Amino acid sequence: PEAGGKAIIPAGGGQPVFLNSPDGVVCCDAAWSSDGGSVYFANPYFGMLSAGLWRADAGSGQGYTLIPGDPGNDGVGPFNLPGFPFQALDGWLYYFFTQTSNFPEGDYPLAMYRASADGVTGQQRLRSDEYLLSEALWVWDGSGAAIVDYSAAPMTYPRRGKLIYLKADGSPAVQLGAAGHTQRWGP
Repeated sequence: PEAGGKAIIPAGGGQPVFLNSPDGVVCCDAAWSSDGGSVYFANPYFGMLSAGLWRADAGSGQGYTLIPGDPGNDGVGPFNLPGFPFQALDGWLYYFFTQTSNFPEGDYPLAMYRASADGVTGQQRLRSDEYLLSEALWVWDGSGAAIVDYSAAPMTYPRRGKLIYLKADGSPAVQLGAAGHTQRWGP
């Protein structure tokens, strides 16, 4: 959309479906649900846009808040910072997340989590380590994610950093020996 946000363009033609959110502009990290019926999107940063995790219906664009960034405590924490959602075929929703009691200023390191499709039921932290990440490229089954850790160069754009593979089983992180951004899986 011209003023920002996200839309779904039907492959067979027709009008775009504009996604909306009860918390303002639809921004940042988006991923299809495992059944293709909705889109998850998240923003782990406070600023001009709301932080939080949402799901929007692919047919209507109607968005619903799953994890509010500011739970409505009039500027008093805790503040939720979810990002980089992915729903695996088994229905689990994977994402990176942290919570802070202070009003978030700047970026926060995030840890790997999973929960049911609503983002909160059965929420479980999968790893003890945390990273300043600008990207997460999930494995199709949720068993891990390749991330870009930009902690060594926080003021660069696009946010480049070390490529690290994190298994969801909590085993040691694997340094991939490269740095970059805009990750994609190969054939």
